[in-house]
Amino acid sequence: MNIISVSRRTDVPSFFAKWFLERLNQGFCQVLNPFNGKDNLVSLKEEDVIGFVFWSKNYILFQDILELLRERKYKFYLNYTVNNYPKKIENLTSSNEDIAKNLIKLSAEYTIFWRYDPIYVSRETDFDFHIKNFDFLSSIFQGRVNRVIINFIQEYPKVIRKLNNSFYNTPYEYSYLSPENKISFAEELKKIADKRGMRLTSCDEFLQKNTLIEKSRCVDKTIFENQTGEYYNIKSSPTFKGCSCHKSVDIGFYNSCKNGCVYCYAMNK
Repeated sequence: MNIISVSRRTDVPSFFAKWFLERLNQGFCQVLNPFNGKDNLVSLKEEDVIGFVFWSKNYILFQDILELLRERKYKFYLNYTVNNYPKKIENLTSSNEDIAKNLIKLSAEYTIFWRYDPIYVSRETDFDFHIKNFDFLSSIFQGRVNRVIINFIQEYPKVIRKLNNSFYNTPYEYSYLSPENKISFAEELKKIADKRGMRLTSCDEFLQKNTLIEKSRCVDKTIFENQTGEYYNIKSSPTFKGCSCHKSVDIGFYNSCKNGCVYCYAMNK
């Protein structure tokens, strides 16, 4: 049995709901291994799936599938990224207002982890912007989610090249943060989260060591253990330094997301 991650590679709930439903009805999907170029067969049958971990910035068109999964007795929870950023940074297909309303609606039915991730800093989205933005979002999500995940931009060379090409010498030009500034940032966000009754967590190893912020676990087997009352012998399987996720099988396909986020890690272009 596996935990199925849907998906770190692309935003399936936003753009590939039909594909996921077809694969679910077939009972399997094929997943390309990016290292050896081979396809692996992944079972999606209920008896082979511990649970689904969904990742998305927009579940508006995925609500019927969530209801279907519940009817079929699958276990799942939602990682829901809501950053409330300008379209220059995230050109999403629904408005930030509609997406926030969707999270609130779904939270009445399902387990949701809110992701404020990544924290993109520029002159236009500076410290004050993020404090006000996070405070606003946490105020409307209060009582709806009990865990929020924050992370700063992972400064992969391909990401920095793309940011420089997009925003050099503009108000959205990416601003590097010193370790001290990151700590100050995180401490202020934690105060807000504490005020709203939310656990602030992070995948950032530096923040875990230097603040009171807990380790994040975006793929968390204990959620499914609590839902089923069973124990699953699954170990942590980090995808990068600081990650604490439990082992999962990631489905989906790279270079296919249409959200247009300038900092995207999964797109090669």
